Amino acid sequence: MRQNQRVLQTKQKLKDAFITLCEQEGITNVTISNLVKEANLSRGTFYVNYKDINALLEELQAELFANILSEFQTKISDNSIYNEIFVQNSSNDNVYLSFSNVLNYIYNNIRMIRVLVLNAENHEILTKIKSLIEKYFIESVRNNNGHMTDELPEDYARQLLVDCLFSIVIHWIRKREPESPEEVARIIAASRRLAPQNLVVNTTA
Repeated sequence: MRQNQRVLQTKQKLKDAFITLCEQEGITNVTISNLVKEANLSRGTFYVNYKDINALLEELQAELFANILSEFQTKISDNSIYNEIFVQNSSNDNVYLSFSNVLNYIYNNIRMIRVLVLNAENHEILTKIKSLIEKYFIESVRNNNGHMTDELPEDYARQLLVDCLFSIVIHWIRKREPESPEEVARIIAASRRLAPQNLVVNTTA
């Protein structure tokens, strides 16, 4: 048990150092030498845990995807996302607060997520997360006897639904001082009630 705990602590030090160096120097400039220096560990310790930098990066990506998947599975299984976004009284923003639980993981790990998700060379993880959102939102709609509007082809309606949520979350992650998960949940809730023409208010007489 102590050995496993020590391994986990060592890996966490390496991951924390990796995130710090990515923020400072860019993901492509991280080397084993500057990584172990930042983590205050030896090269030998690094190689005990990882084959190379890519192996560490792949583990971080796998953890990110697994944790986001877990959050979505929990919310989809109890129908809370469907009820909050598609069913509840739109005048009461408080009903959307439990959706913020899905966003809490992102907020609490935002440094890592910025490095992994916003990296210009890492489109694969973005595509996987977007596909995950689409899968579970559409599954939630169907499980609750809902369907996409008949006013648009289904694939277009689905993309509008997913792209709206995805774009808001990515914009939120990019912000230097991001709002709380609860506030972003309210923004997402409000966005589904507004048509594009309602986003601009003409104040001229």
